[in-house]
Amino acid sequence: MWQFEVTTGKQIDSSGEVRGIGYAGGDCGQRPDGVNNPALENVKNVGPIPTGNYTADRMLLHNYELGHYVIHLSPDVTTRAKIIAYGRDPDSFFWHGDDVGMPGKRSASDGCIVGALDVRELFWNGADHELQVIAEILNTAS
Repeated sequence: MWQFEVTTGKQIDSSGEVRGIGYAGGDCGQRPDGVNNPALENVKNVGPIPTGNYTADRMLLHNYELGHYVIHLSPDVTTRAKIIAYGRDPDSFFWHGDDVGMPGKRSASDGCIVGALDVRELFWNGADHELQVIAEILNTAS
């Protein structure tokens, strides 16, 4: 299972290797306090994708608003219920690219994961389409 670590934006493959760094949330640049902030996952358009388990169920080669190679992320039953309780749309989460007009400005997400094209291709073209969104990886070393 791949992981997206919200607080750092790390996109981690099923072997534990960090494949990219992205971000999620922020009301498309209007609310920087929402970017990668799991404490705001319950705030529509501001907070990042809620923690939980998702399956990549389809890929869009092109979407007018989200760009090229857009992966839809479908939450499992438990995560879906949490998202609905937040008043957010459980079918509105994707993994897509950054705003090409404003790269690096963190202006392309109102909750979706934003990441590099090569990482999205690696994920979609692999056998594992499961993604676990976690707040942060806890260091268990003493």
